[in-house]
Amino acid sequence: MKIVFSIPFCLFLFLGNPLGGAQETFSFQNQFTPGEQLYLTLQTEMKGVNRTGEEEYPVLRTLDAVMLFKTHAVVDGMASVDKYLVDIAATDPDNRFPVITMKKLMGSDLIASPTGFDPVQLSPYVISSMRMDPQGRIHALERSGTASPLEKAVQSTSERQPWLVFPSEPLVLGATWTETLQVPLPVSSKPVLTDVVYTLLRVWEENGEPMAQISYTQKISAENTELNSSRGNQNVHLKLQIKYNHYSISSEGTLDFNRAKGYVTVFRSVSEMHLDMDTQAGLSDVNFPSHTEMKLTSKTAGTISPQIPERLLNKEKANDETK
Repeated sequence: MKIVFSIPFCLFLFLGNPLGGAQETFSFQNQFTPGEQLYLTLQTEMKGVNRTGEEEYPVLRTLDAVMLFKTHAVVDGMASVDKYLVDIAATDPDNRFPVITMKKLMGSDLIASPTGFDPVQLSPYVISSMRMDPQGRIHALERSGTASPLEKAVQSTSERQPWLVFPSEPLVLGATWTETLQVPLPVSSKPVLTDVVYTLLRVWEENGEPMAQISYTQKISAENTELNSSRGNQNVHLKLQIKYNHYSISSEGTLDFNRAKGYVTVFRSVSEMHLDMDTQAGLSDVNFPSHTEMKLTSKTAGTISPQIPERLLNKEKANDETK
C-alpha cells in the first residue's frame, strides 16, 4: 500500500503552517466482534446497449441483493469472517435475460423466522471465508470453488465489504492511499489485479458518533482472454469457444465509515462496463460464429447494518400470510 499527498500539501509540510497550527490527523481501524452479523443491502440499476451481429437492443436491469457478514472469532486481532448470499432478485423488463431469484439460484427462498435468525439456516451458501486484521488486510481468502458462472457473477458484483484497508499511520483530510486487489472476474481465466485509490474527503459527527467520508476510484480490465468450454464424445462434439477481445469496468463512489463502530455504513457508486467478445458455438463440424458488444452504466447504493433488513422481514411476513 502507498500513501500519496498532493504537491501543495508537501509544500505545506516543508514550509509549515503560516497560521501556526498543526493540521489535524485522524486514525482509522476496523473493528470486529465475535458473533457479530452485518447485513449488506444493495440496489443496482443497469442501463446500456447490447449489440449482437446486426441486432441492437437496449438493456435495462435491476439487481437487489442482501449479503451477510458473520464474524466467527477474533484471535490476536485477526478476525475470521464468512460472507453469505442471503437474498437476491434481478428483474429484466424486456425478458432478454433470465430473471434471478433466490429460489431459482438455491432451490428455495431459504427465509427463516426472524426469531432466532440463524444465517447458516437462512443461507447455506457461503460466498467466501476470510481472515482479516484491523487494518483491513486479508491474510487468507477462500471463495466458493463450486460456483456456477451465475454465482461467480454474483461474487464479482458484490465484492464491497463493511471494512476497508487503511494505512497504519494517521491521515489528514485530502490524504490518498492505494489498495491492490485480485478480483474474481468471471470473464478471465487468469488473475486480474486492480488498484483501488481512496481519498479522505471529510469528517463529521452523526448521532454522537465520529464519521468519515472516503471516495474511491477503481479500474478493471482484461484483454484478449480466451475460454474454451468444448466437450463431447466420439459421436457428438459440442463446441463453445469465447474470446473476450476487451472487458473493462471503471467505477467511482463514496463510502461513509463509522469510526466508532469500525465499519462502512453507506456506499454509493457509478460504474461503466464495456464488453467486446467473439463466440464460436456449434455441434461437431457445424459452427455458428457471433460477435457481441455491450456497454453498460450501473448505479449502486448500499447500506450496512447489524439490523435485519426490512425486505427480509416483509418477505417472511408475506410467506406467513400465504400459508
